[in-house]
Amino acid sequence: MEGKRARLLPLVGLALALYSCERPEADNTLVIGVDTDIATLLPVVEQSLLDGEVNDMLYLGLNSARWENGALEYIVDDLSLAERWEFSSDSTALTYYLRSEAVWSDGQPVRAADVVFTYEVIRRPEVASPFGDSWESLDSVVALDERRVTFFFERQHPRMLFQTGVGIIPAHIFESSAADKASLVSHPTVIDPGGNLVVNGPFQVAEWRPGERLVLVPNPRAFTASPRVERVVFRIIPEEVTRLIELKNGDLDVINPLDLEAAQQFQGDDDVRIETIEQRFYDYVAWNGAKFEAFNDPEVRRALSLAIDREAILEGIGITAYTTPAGGPYPPIFRKLTDASIKHDPYLPDRARAILAERGWIDNDGDGVLDREGRPFRFTLLTRANQNRRVSAAQLIQARFSEIGIDMEIQLLEFNALLDIMFESRDFEAVLLGWGVGLDPGYLVGIFWPPDALYNITGYASPVVDSLIALAEAAPTEDGAAPHWQAVARQIARDRPYAFLWFFDDLVAVSSRVHNTRIDTYGGYQNLHEWTLRR
Repeated sequence: MEGKRARLLPLVGLALALYSCERPEADNTLVIGVDTDIATLLPVVEQSLLDGEVNDMLYLGLNSARWENGALEYIVDDLSLAERWEFSSDSTALTYYLRSEAVWSDGQPVRAADVVFTYEVIRRPEVASPFGDSWESLDSVVALDERRVTFFFERQHPRMLFQTGVGIIPAHIFESSAADKASLVSHPTVIDPGGNLVVNGPFQVAEWRPGERLVLVPNPRAFTASPRVERVVFRIIPEEVTRLIELKNGDLDVINPLDLEAAQQFQGDDDVRIETIEQRFYDYVAWNGAKFEAFNDPEVRRALSLAIDREAILEGIGITAYTTPAGGPYPPIFRKLTDASIKHDPYLPDRARAILAERGWIDNDGDGVLDREGRPFRFTLLTRANQNRRVSAAQLIQARFSEIGIDMEIQLLEFNALLDIMFESRDFEAVLLGWGVGLDPGYLVGIFWPPDALYNITGYASPVVDSLIALAEAAPTEDGAAPHWQAVARQIARDRPYAFLWFFDDLVAVSSRVHNTRIDTYGGYQNLHEWTLRR
């Protein structure tokens, strides 16, 4: 998940005045401007990409990974709870050896029982964890002793290291409050995490003011290398103009994400560099047939996609340098999965109009809006407020739809309010948003497209896709699974549960005083504990 004005300018002075007391002169504080709040500080129920990146600094997994040559490479480093792992002779069991020095921030040792507990929480349907699909191939997780834990799989498959890399949570804190998602997110240490949240990563939470800021400080009990900054402040600043002014004034060190259309402001700027998380993201319009019946018809969805002028939108917004029109669910960074036969839909409004007429959508009453059986083709598109690219795209799509007789209204919502509608009530007709995709093929597919998948917001169901996923998951190697993943993408592209719009880079604006960053496809904060500041 994304991620993701003149009247705002008077607020900038107030924002700077309020913050001037937060950053003492010449201190070692890194300040990051983000456009939305963190939803939850607990990895087993995280909702967004930002949730995941923050939780990765607080809760370590058993292994670590890098993105190398178009694929994940798994390693043990100073952000791994385990010192090593080994497979059984038949490769169906994976045993991790936990570091003896690994402890929680309250002084309790990290035990194999914590790993078992975390995966049992993930397994519970009431928790609705984004990692729940790990159990589709897992048989059991067993603590052999305090420092050894074995994952027993039903069969060998290429996702075993990925599925065992979830951030581990402390059993002694949550074991009495893990019956369901509501119990977890309402735990006192999660609601008031400042100095209370028990973690095992390089950072701990000093303060969280939802909607305002999150402050991280070094975890004094971390067994990893100590962070090189004294504080990391994530400031929630929804307004892009405010973020840009504060970066230029030196009150922010980082903007993540930087709106694509704002990047040109920093060309030739020696004080700010632009770093890229390459095409790990795509924007889409999702069609919810449960709320607007016409969207259940794949031919109608095809017509809608043909009525969207992707190239003109990207050129109009001025972001062609960072985007590629999309025709399916896999960004081109997945080299083994990319299928050249999947192309984005061209802009063909006459064909779109003809398809709709074939499906019975005609302007029978002459009011300029198509109708069928007395119902006008009228719906509301939700998208995120304070996100220029998507708001502009929604407006341009609205104009094109109007030309072929479709009346689309736009409603702008705050990000977390939009997520609540998408995941909880599902009370929407269409939504324009973007996903930041997981780097494992099975995760990339599994959380979005099966009927019961957590992020299947449209209710899309395809027996063909389900059977192909099963074949891919049963393959013992990545190479063996790749043709099935390719076929999954072809079927989804044909069905068009979304109008896939474009793949895009995530840009990060970094002050020249910030050094030793590693920002790439794997993520923006993967080595945050190693970042340094020039004083």
